[in-house]
Amino acid sequence: MINDTVPDGESDAVLALVDGLLMRSPDAQVVIARDGSIRCWNAAAERLLGYSAREAMGRGVQILEPAPGQTSGESVRVDLALDGADVPPYETTLMRNGGGPVAVSICQTALPAPNAPSAPPIGVLLSMRDVSARHAADALARDREFKLKAIVDYSPSVLSLKTLDGRYALANPNLQRIHHLSEAAILGKTDFDLYPAATARAFQENDATVLRTATRQSIEEIVPVDGELRSYMSHMFPVVDSESVIRFICRISLDVTDRTRAERNLAASEARYRGLFENMNAGFVLFEVVSDDHGSPIDLLILDANAGFEAVTGLKREQAIGQRLTVAVPGIDHDPANWIGVYAEVAITGRPKSFEQRSELLGVDFSVSAFQPAPLQCAVTFVDVTERRAAQTQARLWMEAFSHSDLGFAISDVDSNLLVDVNRAFAERRGYTIDEMRGMPLAALFAPGHRPAFHDTNLGVDRKAHVTFESEHVCKDGSVFPVWVDLTVIAARQPRAWHVRWM
Repeated sequence: MINDTVPDGESDAVLALVDGLLMRSPDAQVVIARDGSIRCWNAAAERLLGYSAREAMGRGVQILEPAPGQTSGESVRVDLALDGADVPPYETTLMRNGGGPVAVSICQTALPAPNAPSAPPIGVLLSMRDVSARHAADALARDREFKLKAIVDYSPSVLSLKTLDGRYALANPNLQRIHHLSEAAILGKTDFDLYPAATARAFQENDATVLRTATRQSIEEIVPVDGELRSYMSHMFPVVDSESVIRFICRISLDVTDRTRAERNLAASEARYRGLFENMNAGFVLFEVVSDDHGSPIDLLILDANAGFEAVTGLKREQAIGQRLTVAVPGIDHDPANWIGVYAEVAITGRPKSFEQRSELLGVDFSVSAFQPAPLQCAVTFVDVTERRAAQTQARLWMEAFSHSDLGFAISDVDSNLLVDVNRAFAERRGYTIDEMRGMPLAALFAPGHRPAFHDTNLGVDRKAHVTFESEHVCKDGSVFPVWVDLTVIAARQPRAWHVRWM
């Protein structure tokens, strides 16, 4: 690589002249002689690469250490210049002394031998400039471009740019899919080229509003897509240049068809359920827990109630809504049913409850279902079951009399004439168990000579609520005994009726 044909004296003279001219250059200037040693290292080179001139002078070209991942051949191309090759400007990354990498641009010039133009170059001049800031700016721009492209390409919205005369300058993949066209096929077209005239005119009017007001506009637009009218929420705004001149109109549209339908369906559903809520026979009330300073529930706030609430409780809901329960129903906090505590527990824990409870304060028996529709709230449906519970009490007393009476009682179905139930006295008198008699034909209990009369009498029960007659019954062992029969209709359901037989 080193050519010794040029006398050292001449090389030194030339290098000294170059050194004087280059030391004040704002760019880093480095001269490398044919022997590979550094002969010039100006102040700008000191700042760029971190070596002082004392440290660099006389050292080899290896001081220009490439950054990791680059070879020395990629860093400096001294060999090519010394061989007379034309080396165009290039960029590479070098390592600073005691620091990190630095991006540089290099202009490389061969230094000819004085008075010997045909002789090989006596050295190479490297003019280097720090381009790290430009590289960082370029990287930032590339990253910004990548992100913007990702937004355009992967946004769930339909995104477009149009020029002021209404021609498409950008069409993202979602717009391409709507029209089944590539972006290249869309660019330059107007809305009238892509949509029905009515849709295109609507777009044109909305674009005109953006241009006229120079502000963002949000408008719901109807767009035909594959034969179906779809709803899009479009956000449009002007795109201005550095001098605040409008260059484009940007439209970002999101398909809200499903959401709009869901909102309409929800509104219709709410209307239906509100109608059910208002017209249901059961009472409904929505409570919210009221707590003291320590977080303990002390009352319930009435948030809503239906007409059934009025019918069951006798309270006017217009007056009750917004009131505390203790205000709407004075004394309710002392009711043994502990309504506030029960409903507060449901509202706090979220565990639903169904139960029947009597309010001594109101004098009403309630069947109650309570659940938590939202934190600290309790929704309650309730029905007045006072009459039913009274009837159940009466039925229970009657069943106790039926079961324990010393008189014989039997219940049969008039349609099938089968025994449905008998009491203990009825079964024991005839030598049967209760289970043996259930399902037995009633006529089989009568002595053979009395069965025709029983048949005629039984037919008459459909026309009378009460029939009495004398007859004879047959026991399980075949013995016969006289009976007085009292037939009473206890519940009618045409075409059948239930009868009770008192024997």
